[in-house]
Amino acid sequence: MGFMMTYSEVASNLLQQDVPALQAFFAEAQEDFLDQMIEHIGVESPEVRDYINLRLLIKAQECNALTSEQQHYLIRTIIEQELLIFKLNTISSTAVFTRSLAAEWVRILLKDNVNMLENAVYTTVLVQAVSLLERERDLRSYTEQGLAYSIVNSSNLIKVLMEHSTFSEKDCPLILGAVSANFWKNTVFIDNEEEVMIDLVQKLLTYNLKEELVIEWVEQIFDKLNTIQAIEGYSELFLHARTLILNFMKSFYFVTKFNNGSKKIQAVLSQFINDWHRL
Repeated sequence: MGFMMTYSEVASNLLQQDVPALQAFFAEAQEDFLDQMIEHIGVESPEVRDYINLRLLIKAQECNALTSEQQHYLIRTIIEQELLIFKLNTISSTAVFTRSLAAEWVRILLKDNVNMLENAVYTTVLVQAVSLLERERDLRSYTEQGLAYSIVNSSNLIKVLMEHSTFSEKDCPLILGAVSANFWKNTVFIDNEEEVMIDLVQKLLTYNLKEELVIEWVEQIFDKLNTIQAIEGYSELFLHARTLILNFMKSFYFVTKFNNGSKKIQAVLSQFINDWHRL
């Protein structure tokens, strides 16, 4: 008597297949299987979520097994289901894996050909990715259920989206605002979130972003920090924010200097860093 294999069993079997076999599998119409892949993006089991489902996507991409239509289908479904912003206001929930892994899936699907996206779909993806970076409250990196990494994955997705032909300077302030929103979430970074976000800001500077806009952004951050201190004193929020901001700005300064970046930006960063270290 026959039996139906579970999705995990089918996916595990595919991971063991050679390239021609994997290509042959996806060469057939596999919409139902693609739907199951999406359903398992954020499942609680790290073995299924990370070591089977995500690995299968990576292998399929590396082997050029997915057709263009299948890639579009995966991206469109993830965006239509709003998985990047799924239960965005929840903290300490498994929902963060859905958001974070959805961002990583879209990045993997787009990293070699972001211009495959039609302009309208691109705009929707960018809006959702920026919303995730700006509004994510669950800033955990490693958890008992695996890597959450939502801030890092959303930042990396935005960097890929910036390669799209319709990306323009007008999108830059929204991204800067999303980066700085993470300074006020009453936590501190414990992994490489700071490094990834600095890399994102540096990438913005390569798009002829006016240095005055970056300087204004830096000034507004320190103005807000001043205001919080004036209202709350040395509160937990203030202390966390000050730690994050000074660490970020010091790293931003050294990266800008190393890359022979704007002398004006370096001067402003240096002044604020020195001023706040004297407080």
